Amino acid sequence: MGFTKEPHLVYQRAALCLMTSRFEGAPLTVQEAMSYGCPMASYDLRYGPADAITDHVDGLLVPYGNRKAMAATVVAALRDPELLTRLSAAAAVRAADFGEVPFAARWSALFNGLV
Repeated sequence: MGFTKEPHLVYQRAALCLMTSRFEGAPLTVQEAMSYGCPMASYDLRYGPADAITDHVDGLLVPYGNRKAMAATVVAALRDPELLTRLSAAAAVRAADFGEVPFAARWSALFNGLV
């Protein structure tokens, strides 16, 4: 589809957002997609996705690099409208945990605990 100035519309229409990266630190794509109720299907990388995604609760995690498992997971999810509806609702709720206020509160608690 190419570049869009309205990614929120893409997320809102999508059933899933796939992240098949080899490396991710703190992937904003996960939080962005989930904030629009678009659950993620991601490789369970060493750092990143599992910090925001709870498998089969608000997204899907697949063993790193297992392309067959990723394909099977995506196909199974797309064939299960109830699962997608549940993941979508939970993704939007989970994304709120990464908003500005909760984020600042976590940093504040960390720094206050260090003092």
